[in-house]
Amino acid sequence: MKPTPQTKAQRYSQELAAYTLRQFSIARSSLDKNHAAAISKFPLAYARVARAERLANMTGQTA
Repeated sequence: MKPTPQTKAQRYSQELAAYTLRQFSIARSSLDKNHAAAISKFPLAYARVARAERLANMTGQTA
């Protein structure tokens, strides 16, 4: 079965979201206690990112 353009777009979107989440997680993990001011500048939406990261870890969707 050949993937439809809509299926390709959905898969690309999911892969891009996972990649972005991994990059954000790497950046966040590189900050330590000495960079509390930088951490405090993360957007309030970070809570959603953290939840998504935990969910991805639970389902094995992170690399």
